[in-house]
Amino acid sequence: MLMLRTQWHALRNSRFSLNVLWNMGSMVVLAVGGVVMNSLILALRGEAALGIFNQVYAIYIVLSQIGVGGVQYSVLTYISYVQDDREQSADLALAALLIVTALSLVMIAAVYAFVPLVGSLLGSEAVAAGLALALPGLLFFALN
Repeated sequence: MLMLRTQWHALRNSRFSLNVLWNMGSMVVLAVGGVVMNSLILALRGEAALGIFNQVYAIYIVLSQIGVGGVQYSVLTYISYVQDDREQSADLALAALLIVTALSLVMIAAVYAFVPLVGSLLGSEAVAAGLALALPGLLFFALN
């Protein structure tokens, strides 16, 4: 028991371990939220609406990664090198926001042109309508 208590103290006092625990906790909240959201859609709207939602959501997640273009990884890397220089860090963050905004807007416009094609490929006008409504949110999702 004493060994377990000592290990718990070491875990709590380690910054890395604490960050891992916070990350795991946020994943649990995200997972529970996903299950609750899907359950609510199923209960309130039925199976067809849940299928439409999940198809639009899957496309949305893939497009959000394309819209960002991996810029966040470069920014995190370079900001870690200059983390004590607030001005340079701010310049890097601003440049990233501008690049992601431009990439996202171009991608949103291109995908919007193909929304009818996506609907016909999936055999669902509801998916096409849902995707058209979700596209503007991609800008803000990518910026986040």
